[in-house]
Amino acid sequence: MHSLTLCKHCCGEENTKKVAATFLLTYYFLFLGILGYNYIMKKYIYLIYFIFLAVLCSCSIFMTKDDYLSDFKKFIDTTILKHSIYKGEDWEKSDKKMDKFSNELYNKFKSKLTSEDELVLMKYRIQYDLCKAKDMTKETFQIISNFLNRDDTKESLQSITNILNTEADSFKSKIDDYVNNNLGNDLNLLKEKSQEIGNSLRNLVDGLNLDNR
Repeated sequence: MHSLTLCKHCCGEENTKKVAATFLLTYYFLFLGILGYNYIMKKYIYLIYFIFLAVLCSCSIFMTKDDYLSDFKKFIDTTILKHSIYKGEDWEKSDKKMDKFSNELYNKFKSKLTSEDELVLMKYRIQYDLCKAKDMTKETFQIISNFLNRDDTKESLQSITNILNTEADSFKSKIDDYVNNNLGNDLNLLKEKSQEIGNSLRNLVDGLNLDNR
């Protein structure tokens, strides 16, 4: 059953029937051997096992372009449906399948793909990347949320808040003290300096007018 599942992924559902038929043929000959047909078994046993291994290891030779596109679509549909519950190991397995579809099998059928097929494959790659990006974003927000909800984080943030509040109160107190005690004196001093500057400019202008006469 596990072997058939493996072949289903690499050959496509349609060709899995061909592989299954080969398996059944192999087991049939083995059954004949068990019943006593030693001559047949001795003559064909190595050929049977050779066919068995060749089919198991190279079953992708039966895959057609339509099988490739169909299996790729089913893989993407499954990813879209289940990506929200994927964990790290699930994504690792999924990435390996995606790599096989996007590289090995793509190169196998590249010469047979139409422009429309290429657009469809591009859509599949974008859909897969979006599914993975959504999960990475969700995981990032979850990490941040967990960090902010930790007791030590809350204590640190509260300490920072207290320090900022203390500094703000101190700054406000200094401003109030300046307004109440020093602002009036500084304004008077500024007024006096302004008057002195004004008088100096007036005297300068008067001196220029006398020279012109």
